[in-house]
Amino acid sequence: MKGKVTYIKDLCFLGEVENHSIILNEGKNSLSPMQALLLSLAACTAMDVVVILKKKRQNLEKFEIEIEGKRVTAAIAVRAYPADVGL
Repeated sequence: MKGKVTYIKDLCFLGEVENHSIILNEGKNSLSPMQALLLSLAACTAMDVVVILKKKRQNLEKFEIEIEGKRVTAAIAVRAYPADVGL
């Protein structure tokens, strides 16, 4: 899978993957990248659940995931370790 993100103007971008596209900006009139990521995580989880239920021959009438994310405001420290250190 390959995709690309193209700058449009200000903080507005066009995201494209294969033959699909989405406009991403600050969340004012379309999804922000963080909102898109949050929904992507929920959708990926939902797809896994539906596949498992179908394999178990369970009828699915309604399924919904509510997800909440919190943006970290403090800087996150990143520590690099040498490759030979076993973690």
